[in-house]
Amino acid sequence: GPGISIGEALTSNLSGPLLINGLLHAQNGQVRLCENLAESFPPQCSGKFLVVEGLDLTTMDGLTSEGSVTWSDQPVQVLGTVEGAVLTVAVTSR
Repeated sequence: GPGISIGEALTSNLSGPLLINGLLHAQNGQVRLCENLAESFPPQCSGKFLVVEGLDLTTMDGLTSEGSVTWSDQPVQVLGTVEGAVLTVAVTSR
């Protein structure tokens, strides 16, 4: 599906899992889905973001790591429920 933006997810009052578009950024055990990644090296999360809980980064393709920072080179979609600024990943079956 097309998914929704982080801004839309933050303001949405929809219940149930949402498919949200963004860029992954993980540092020191905290995973965030970011609107943008700043063009620093390693990149930093910029713009609006959601803290992601329950995502297994080892199952994700297209991630780059440098030191303690891991990020996605391309936009990703994460399915989960949003409460406050926390995105809890929905359990998906394969």
